Amino acid sequence: MNKPHWLLIGYLMLASIVVTPWDEAASGDRFIDIAKKARAEYTVAQEEWQRGLAELVIRTHPEFAAVASAQRDLQLAYIELRTARVEYLLEHDPSRIVLTDGLSKFTNFEWSDHDTEALIETDPSYAALERKVSALRKKNDEQPDWPEFRKYFRNTLSKSNEYQDLLKEFVSRTKEIEAVLQSYTTK
Repeated sequence: MNKPHWLLIGYLMLASIVVTPWDEAASGDRFIDIAKKARAEYTVAQEEWQRGLAELVIRTHPEFAAVASAQRDLQLAYIELRTARVEYLLEHDPSRIVLTDGLSKFTNFEWSDHDTEALIETDPSYAALERKVSALRKKNDEQPDWPEFRKYFRNTLSKSNEYQDLLKEFVSRTKEIEAVLQSYTTK
């Protein structure tokens, strides 16, 4: 009777040694898949929000077209920059990406100059993206109509039904992305 008991324990120990790495790999793959899906959906939602907002401003107040276009272009470049950073972290240090504490924690990870240097080393096109962001930031900051645009945005645009509809759509999309992130902890 002792032999089968010890034999069973031996098989269970062997099974735990063999199965554990596969389970961790599957969990890691699932983490990466969910992170990539959430980031892709968030990227699309942000891009649509920025484009829709600029189109709304240009259509309703054409004199702010330069400010709206400069701001849209800068925000789209920032989205591209952040996406490149997430992709880099998922490949090189996925532990820095958090899926379990909501969209804000997922999108706001620590990033250092060392990370930038390492990313440029692995992907030289990232340096061009950094330069693009810098040039667009300068162009955006040089817009002379910013004070008037801010006043228009605060007093008129943000209260309009079209703006509220755009905002509701963006918020709805972010809730869908939250659900994607939550799927990591529920399965």
